[in-house]
Amino acid sequence: MKVALIAALSFFLSSSYATATEKKQEVIVSFSILADFVKVIGREHVHVTSIVPPNSDPHVYQPTPEIPALLSHADLVIMNGLDFEGWIARLLESTKYQGVVSIATEGITPRILLEPGLSSAQAVPDPHAWHDVSHAISYVKNIRNALIKVDPLHQKDYEKHAKEYIQQLNLLDTWIQETFSKISPEKRTIISAHDAFGYFAERYGLKIYALQGLSTESEPSARKVADLIDIIHKNNIRALFCENITNHRLLEQIAHETNIEIGGTLYSDALSDDSGPAKNYLELMRHNVSVLSSTLSQK
Repeated sequence: MKVALIAALSFFLSSSYATATEKKQEVIVSFSILADFVKVIGREHVHVTSIVPPNSDPHVYQPTPEIPALLSHADLVIMNGLDFEGWIARLLESTKYQGVVSIATEGITPRILLEPGLSSAQAVPDPHAWHDVSHAISYVKNIRNALIKVDPLHQKDYEKHAKEYIQQLNLLDTWIQETFSKISPEKRTIISAHDAFGYFAERYGLKIYALQGLSTESEPSARKVADLIDIIHKNNIRALFCENITNHRLLEQIAHETNIEIGGTLYSDALSDDSGPAKNYLELMRHNVSVLSSTLSQK
């Protein structure tokens, strides 16, 4: 009896110690939306670091000096792909990172766009696929698979968490479609700060004109601003929307010159900080849809 009790106690203590000291997978992601996906799927098995913090623009971000040291200890690096993070390939090469790299957009057929002034041979993919919730589900599956690859011991947990989250995403997708179906199509035209919402527009039946192209790296020309003002007048557009990662100055100028309202701030390429309305992906999508639908339904 005493031997059995000691054996049971020894097993309990050793198991508790193993759980308490279990090594978390060190996961480095390029930007905050990917960080949220990894946290949801990995939970207690991962420690996640986002290179680009919330409310920051991944298009123009310059990695800080501590990032190479973090990469030296990383088990997994996850990036968006589709030319979204032009700086990350150089970063991985300069740090001689040898671990697993996962592309979150793998398997997604991208929108291909031609930026003004470029030839057809210079067409570029639109990297903002997460704004279509059906694509966000692909992100989740790719991240689940990457975590299983580096940590097969917790495969069942990753699969369970991903399945639960995908159910939430399917409900979100349905809610967004139902919300915009209540707004007549002729009212679903807006102006955004940069061309981040193309997938969103295609999925949910909106038409969006943007002040800047796919990237925020360069300021729009005077000609671009004039063309946008002309579009506003010809299409009777009554609302434009700022973004959390861009300067609002030019959009405020256009709103003043065209006498249209600024409908609010959308979260495009980054989450908010913890005090904001878009601390995670689900909140980001709900916020954007609520801001858009509230303004468009009043037109």
